[in-house]
Amino acid sequence: MSNRDVSFNYTTYICCSFYGNENSEYCYIPILKNAHLWGVEFFSKVADFKLTEDFDNKKFIVFVRDPKERWFSGIAQWFTNNLDTSNFELNDTMIKMILSAGYLDNHSTNQFTVLEGIKETRYSKITFFKTDEAEFYDKLKHFVHQKMKLRFDDFPNPINVSEQNVWQNNIRNQLKQAIAKNISYTEQLDNLLKKDYDDIKMHNKLFYRP
Repeated sequence: MSNRDVSFNYTTYICCSFYGNENSEYCYIPILKNAHLWGVEFFSKVADFKLTEDFDNKKFIVFVRDPKERWFSGIAQWFTNNLDTSNFELNDTMIKMILSAGYLDNHSTNQFTVLEGIKETRYSKITFFKTDEAEFYDKLKHFVHQKMKLRFDDFPNPINVSEQNVWQNNIRNQLKQAIAKNISYTEQLDNLLKKDYDDIKMHNKLFYRP
């Protein structure tokens, strides 16, 4: 059995990448729709992190997001990736189909699915950050300074690129409005995302607090 098998469970299907380097005790694990591209760029610039398979004995940095906001954004991303028109309108049948499917691709699945391959004994080595918090960037900067012992010039705050995409905003707003107006739809979405919210509560003590 290799060292990797000791620290990571490959029997679980998982889409997981690690960014780090041999000089750091930390690795960054990006999760789709959670400022993941920004995170890759950030750690590349401030810590010289690159895609790596050297994650044994490392501590992990993970960004999480409010499950509903992530789901809306993830569904809108699917439409952006798969349809050409910017005038697409979601009818009631389409809303029902989306809620019935629940997850259209990895942009909208439970965000903790990415971490399912990490054995429970390694979970205590994860430091979580909430991208929705107003203090997200300040907490991350404090962490990099105090825990990683790195200094860097000011780096642009994360910008949710999808929110600048008119096409994605259109789909997301249609979804939000349709679900908000229908109690049955709201209950379906709440049930769909319950595990995601439960996971956030379960791992509350692992969220970074300066």
